Amino acid sequence: MGFRKVGLIWFLFAFAVGSTSAQNLAKVFSPDVKSGQSQVELRVAQNLETERTAHRFHYQHAFSDSWRMRVMWVSKGEEFDDLKWNNLRWEGQWQFREDEVHAWDSSVRFEIQLAEAEDSPSRLRVAWTGDRKLCDRWSLRGNFLVGQEVGEHRRDGLLLELRGQVACKANDKLTVGMNWFGKLNRSTGLGKYHDQRHELGLVAKWKVMTDWAINAQGLVGISKAAQSRGMRLGVSRSW
Repeated sequence: MGFRKVGLIWFLFAFAVGSTSAQNLAKVFSPDVKSGQSQVELRVAQNLETERTAHRFHYQHAFSDSWRMRVMWVSKGEEFDDLKWNNLRWEGQWQFREDEVHAWDSSVRFEIQLAEAEDSPSRLRVAWTGDRKLCDRWSLRGNFLVGQEVGEHRRDGLLLELRGQVACKANDKLTVGMNWFGKLNRSTGLGKYHDQRHELGLVAKWKVMTDWAINAQGLVGISKAAQSRGMRLGVSRSW
């Protein structure tokens, strides 16, 4: 797939979701760990009204069928050419269930995130993910994330987040689905539904050649505290 098709994909998602008010770089992440596999990925999210941009770049490597390490860099800026480092994150993921044995995959991920700004807190987080195939084409995936801010400017309570995905494999190269993201605020004050940030949207994943993949996502806020509309594009290479 050439750059023209990539640009067309980005345009179609921009047209479908309209303008954005924030940048969501997250995925409903997979529990699958493949021994020896390495990957680099760049994700881009942009606010079309304010031209605020967020970039995320990561490198990961799986040392076994159970353990994978990832290093991630996130930058944000008012414009595309004015990006500044926002945070650096280390992740370690442990897969403890395999679908070949247990009929579903499951992993736990451990995160350490260092904030760039002195007045912003850093974060520790533990995340669970599970994925179950319903049949040859359909699958369900869920994430549960619990975080704790650390540092001088930390806030009380645990950060709580839920994510979900239902996906359909259209063919060997294309998978489409629906994603839900639910940021539930803190354990000290969950609030009501509209005080939380809930987003729902379409996701499409393309395998390009053997090593490359493209991930495009459009999101719509379904609670008052959430961004109204958003989009994201990711390009990755695995080997």
